[in-house]
Amino acid sequence: MAVTVSLTRRILSGTVLGILAIFFVFLSPYSLLAAVAVLGVLALSEFHNLQKGITHNRIGFVFLGVCFIVIPLLFAVLIRWKTHGDWRLFLVIVATAMCDTFAYFIGKVIGKYKLAPRISPGKTVEGTIGGILFCIATIVALGGRAGIPVEHRFILGLILGFGAVLGDLFESYLKRIAGVKDSGDILPGHGGILDRIDSHLATLVLAYFYYSFIL
Repeated sequence: MAVTVSLTRRILSGTVLGILAIFFVFLSPYSLLAAVAVLGVLALSEFHNLQKGITHNRIGFVFLGVCFIVIPLLFAVLIRWKTHGDWRLFLVIVATAMCDTFAYFIGKVIGKYKLAPRISPGKTVEGTIGGILFCIATIVALGGRAGIPVEHRFILGLILGFGAVLGDLFESYLKRIAGVKDSGDILPGHGGILDRIDSHLATLVLAYFYYSFIL
């Protein structure tokens, strides 16, 4: 019963976040900038709480927070301001969310082999592979609307899939050191803001450079 309630909360909060993402991505670059600012403040607040259990070197941790949170979020704005930027940003957000979502569900259903048990005991090899495949499928299916040439879609999906996994694992590593399960509790079923956007922090950077220097 507890699992069903948790799953329901996860689906509902994920749906709300998805609707908000669509709204802010397509409304205007300035609305996106405002949303990014709010996300950044909330994520940095959670990141600061992690710092208490990791290190007393505040300057180094602030620098890490800027590199891990602030700069990647700014890449969302940069992507939005480019040609096809709204659809390309939306594509990154959706593909990353699909990777996270299906990695979670596939891992729950058929996951057997642990991916990195010392860092994140819940992640499985099967879930990770499934998540990456769904990320690729999303890019292949929706890439045309974002102006992504067919020959680039599989490669981009593969890169973003691996990036999503690494971003998630990095935040899990920080939480492991800090001795906490979630970065916060603001999102029912998900944990904190940082728990929800950790994968996106990696994929936004990767997508920006792929869009800018390879396409």
